[in-house]
Amino acid sequence: MFIKCTQQFVALSLGLLLSSTLLADDLPLLITAELDPDLTPLCPTDAHSNPAALHLLYSHAGFRPLWQNPEQRSALTHAVQTLQDDGLDPERYRATWQSNTVDKDSLYRRLCDDILISSRYLLALEHLLLGSLPADVQEGYWQHETGARPVFTQWLADHIALLPEPTAAINAARPDSPHYQQLRMAYRQLRDHRPDWDTLDTGPNLRPESSSERIPPLRQRLSHLDLITAATDPERPEHYDSGLETAVRSMQSRYGLTVDGIVGAATIEALNVSREDRLQQLRINLERQRWLEHFFQPDQLVVNIAGGDIRLYKKGERQWEARAQTGRLSRRTPLLVSTLNRVTLNPSWTIPPTILREDKLPGIRNDPDFLAREHLRVLDFQGRQLDPAEVDWQHPQGIMLRQDPGPLNPLGRMAFRFPNPFHVYLHDTPSQHIFQLSNRSVSSGCVRVQRAAELAEAVFATLPAERRTQIEQQLASGRTREINLPTGIQLILAYWTAEVEDGQLRFLPDPYNMDPALISALH
Repeated sequence: MFIKCTQQFVALSLGLLLSSTLLADDLPLLITAELDPDLTPLCPTDAHSNPAALHLLYSHAGFRPLWQNPEQRSALTHAVQTLQDDGLDPERYRATWQSNTVDKDSLYRRLCDDILISSRYLLALEHLLLGSLPADVQEGYWQHETGARPVFTQWLADHIALLPEPTAAINAARPDSPHYQQLRMAYRQLRDHRPDWDTLDTGPNLRPESSSERIPPLRQRLSHLDLITAATDPERPEHYDSGLETAVRSMQSRYGLTVDGIVGAATIEALNVSREDRLQQLRINLERQRWLEHFFQPDQLVVNIAGGDIRLYKKGERQWEARAQTGRLSRRTPLLVSTLNRVTLNPSWTIPPTILREDKLPGIRNDPDFLAREHLRVLDFQGRQLDPAEVDWQHPQGIMLRQDPGPLNPLGRMAFRFPNPFHVYLHDTPSQHIFQLSNRSVSSGCVRVQRAAELAEAVFATLPAERRTQIEQQLASGRTREINLPTGIQLILAYWTAEVEDGQLRFLPDPYNMDPALISALH
C-alpha cells in the first residue's frame, strides 16, 4: 500500500510540474516531496548535497522556495563572492538559474534551480565553518576529548534565523579568530596588490659592504615586501649598504631563516618562490586555520611544530612565547589536542623503545663504556637494577634504560605531561644552543621548551602562594616530584606554515613536507 501511495504521489508531482497553469504557490508541495527521503527525487542529484541540511533549511521556511526573486539570488552571489578572500573558489558554490516563464517545464526548472542553489549555499557555509577538506583525512588531530568540532546541521539549527540573509550567515560561519582574519587579509593583499616578481640570480654569498650587480634586483625584490625603498647611497646602487642589511635580516626573520644578513642559497631560494606558490601556501594555511578554529580556547598553550615555537594565551591574549625544538622528519611530533595536567620536577628519563632500539643499542654494542658515559642504569620491568654485564645486548629482553635526574638529563629540570597515546610530552633541555638555529626539528617527537622555568611559573600561577613556594623548594631539592594541576590548560600541537605576527606576514618552513599534499588535495 505504501509503495502504491508513493507512486501515486510521484505521479501527481510529475503532473503538477508539467502543468502550465500552476503558480509558485504550488512549489512548497513539490519541495516537500523532493526532500522526502522516502520518495524518488525528480531533480538531478547534486554530488555535494547535504539532504539533512537542505531539509532543515526548507522546513524553517515552510518548504517555500527561497531563490525565486532575482534580488535574493543577487545577494547570495555577492555574499558567496567574498569566499575568494578565504582562499575558496566562489564558482564551486554557484548554481545557474535556468528557469524562464516560457518553457512548459518552467516549474520543474524553478524547483530544481531553487534546491540546487540552496545546496551550494549550504556547501559554502559548511566549508567556511569546518574546512573544505576532511581534517581527519588530511592532517588529523588526535583529541583527548572529542566534541570540539561542531556538527554542521546543529550549527545550522543554531543559526537558522540568519540563513535568509546570506551575508550575515557567511559572516557567522567564517572563523573570527585573529589568526584567521589576519591571514585572510594578508592573502587578499598579496593577491590584489602585489605584482609578480622576477627570479633572482644565484651566485656567491652577498655580504654587507660588498658590491655586486645582483644587488639592485635584490633591493627591488625586497621593496615588494615593503622592507626597503631606495639605496642609502643612490650613486652606488650595487653596494650592499646598512639599509639593505636591515631589510635582509627582517626578511630572513619573516621566512624562518637564519638571521645573519648574508644572502646565501637559502635566502635566494625563499625569495624566488613565486607569487602564485605563496598564494597557494596561504590558501592551505587558511584551510588549516578553519580546522583549528574549533579547538581554540581563551586559555591555551599552542605549539606550532613547523615554526618551532610555543605560545601561551590567557583570555585570548598572548601572554608568553618561546622557541621550541620539535620532532625530526623520521620521528614526527604528532598533531593533537589534550590537557596539560601534570608537571614532573627533576624528572628521570626512561628511554622510549624506539630510541632504545635505534639510538642506544648500537652504541652499547660498540662501546663497553657507553652506559657509564651516558649515566644510564639498566632496569627490569619491575624497576630492579640489573648488572649490564649480565644482559645479552645482541638480543636484550625485559629491560629498560633510565637516566637519573641531573644536569645531563635530556629532560632538564622539568617535564610537562598530558594524556596522549604517543608517549610525548613537553620538557626542559640542556641542549639550549639548538634554540638559536633556524631548523629546530631535531627531537624524537617530544617538544623541548626554551625557558621552561618561565612556562612552569605561568602554569603554576593559579596555585596558592604557599603551594608555589613549596614547589620551588621541591625543585631545588633535586628529587623527583609530581605536581598535579587541578584544572589544567588546553594544549594544541599544531602545524601551519604561514601566519601574521605583529602585523607582518611570515612564511615558515615545512619540515614534514606536508604542504604539497594539501595543495594537491585542495585542487
